[in-house]
Amino acid sequence: TGIKSPANGAYDGVFVEEGFLATLDTPGEPDGEASDPAAVDPPEPREVFNGDFEFQSTAGWWYHGAGTDPTNLGIVENGHLVLETGQYRMHNWAYAPQDTSGIEFDLEPVAFEPTSFLKIDWLRADGTSASVSLRLSDYQAYTDPINVALPGVGGNVGRIRFEVTASSGNAKVNIDNVKWLA
Repeated sequence: TGIKSPANGAYDGVFVEEGFLATLDTPGEPDGEASDPAAVDPPEPREVFNGDFEFQSTAGWWYHGAGTDPTNLGIVENGHLVLETGQYRMHNWAYAPQDTSGIEFDLEPVAFEPTSFLKIDWLRADGTSASVSLRLSDYQAYTDPINVALPGVGGNVGRIRFEVTASSGNAKVNIDNVKWLA
């Protein structure tokens, strides 16, 4: 079962597919029926649901406690997540495979100051968390994927959260291809 959201007309259901927790999203479908993006583009074995933002949608990144204040949430543009200073986006509850040690993703710092950071959190269901902050000036546009170790991810349920911070000035990043790191 799922919940119909009046805010965007999307149906968000949760189900297990090939051992992974997944959700459905149908932004603006005229018949109101849920469709499964995985039926169009099957997920890769290590892919976080909608970690590639391919459907120009925040499916999997918004409903179940992922944030409700649209002024503080990043948006999806051109197939990637865009976050600016003070904005965040949190993934719905997900199960990380047993052998997972963290996450991997593509990062493109678009604008940043020396005090700009991308904070990555793994928020566990038991209320504990693991966090890593990356100084944006240490990274260049879409080079090799970024590997971030997050202790206690494997075999647990939790949420991935990205947030851009800066003590002065404005920062902006593009994030794409979020996957579980083996």
